[in-house]
Amino acid sequence: MNKDETSLKLFKSIVYDFKPTYLNVTNNSIVGSDLTLASKLFLQHFENDFNLIELYLHNFNLYYINYDLLSGFKLYSSFIYSSFYETKNEMSKMKDIVYDEFIAFEQKPSKLERLSTLINIRESVRNFAKYNMSFKDLSAILQYAFGVTNLGKRTFSSAGSLYPIDLYFYANNVKGLRNAVYKTTQNGIEVIKSDELFDMDQAAKMDNINYLDSNIFLFFVWNSNISRFKYSNASLGFAFIEVGEIVRNLELVSASLDYGMCSLGGFNKIYIENFLSLDKAYCSHVIHAAIIGKKD
Repeated sequence: MNKDETSLKLFKSIVYDFKPTYLNVTNNSIVGSDLTLASKLFLQHFENDFNLIELYLHNFNLYYINYDLLSGFKLYSSFIYSSFYETKNEMSKMKDIVYDEFIAFEQKPSKLERLSTLINIRESVRNFAKYNMSFKDLSAILQYAFGVTNLGKRTFSSAGSLYPIDLYFYANNVKGLRNAVYKTTQNGIEVIKSDELFDMDQAAKMDNINYLDSNIFLFFVWNSNISRFKYSNASLGFAFIEVGEIVRNLELVSASLDYGMCSLGGFNKIYIENFLSLDKAYCSHVIHAAIIGKKD
């Protein structure tokens, strides 16, 4: 019996032999009566072999199992029984995000204004001056808002340390960067879309903001499968809280460097998601947008 035949036989035995105890295959979905117990069962048989799991997913339609839910269940299971960083690596492989170039951040400033001062001067800014943001300022804003502290911790908290939020941005007037879409990482930025024009007027649905003179247009992407199988419906609420923490960081650091920021209540979700080519099978959604520029 070859590997594929063995895998299919094993998969069938897991679904049918253990279904009464661990899983209910009903209404074209997986419902775990005990997700932790079900995770143990899956990993006991899968032995952390993601290739085998992909084979099971490929054959899901033979057993009436929803691909999207099983994919998320796989992520949830692997998170419980592997380290955070190993799991994040596997998640990155599955998202298969291709970037054209990686650019490391410049060293961030050691000190900013006092917190009390920043809270008092923070404001939503909609009119921006014609100004080219330096890459040093961009690095400082993104590192303080979305990066890693001197203690090796993230600059914002995340429910279950899952960190399902990705931060993308369109660089409009930034020295040393071409106008393109980038993805923020912990220590730099990745060029995602360098050969396609991003239409800010199409992306935003508010006519009282001076987009053309802004410096960066930010998109917050929630990868729901990362957190949904630990927190179920509450995962969306936790995602909004996480975005709120990042936005607050962005506001305060921007204010310290004399930039203004405005969160956008109106943005074209479909246009942005299509432009970013978000993986729908991975259940990724743009849930917030914001804009930063030099105060006029």
